[in-house]
Amino acid sequence: METELDAALQSLDGWSEGLLTREAERISELKSAWGVQAGRIRELDRLLTQPGFAENPATTTTENSEASFDERILAADKMRQSNIRRLREMRRQMHSDLMGTLAWVRELVTMIHLAKYGGAPASRAEELVAQIAAAVEGLSEVSAWTPDVDVRADSANELAV
Repeated sequence: METELDAALQSLDGWSEGLLTREAERISELKSAWGVQAGRIRELDRLLTQPGFAENPATTTTENSEASFDERILAADKMRQSNIRRLREMRRQMHSDLMGTLAWVRELVTMIHLAKYGGAPASRAEELVAQIAAAVEGLSEVSAWTPDVDVRADSANELAV
């Protein structure tokens, strides 16, 4: 994606003087944010493939029939399974948001080419590049995404059973 973006921005060559200079920092931040977000997704992928993070529905579905299990152990395992599901959902949401941002920037890149070769004024290029640079804010919001529920409160409530 970075290659496509770089090619589109380089193709502006002179069409919109000073534009890239003004937006260079934000475009650099966007590329960095893509890397950070992709890294977080890869970290979650590695974490979720570890044996301790495999979902184990057998433990939570047999809690009524397994009289030998201590209630505290069952509650802790139930919470652990819930946390694993939440981690999987976080990963799915982060990936979806990153792919959406990448698709939007790709769309804007093609619009830059259309504008340039279609004879649009330089102000159109400025508008499109500014939208690409603004993707930094969108990706920053995505990177800051967290589940709606406070993890510490959930764990304390579950274990108090």
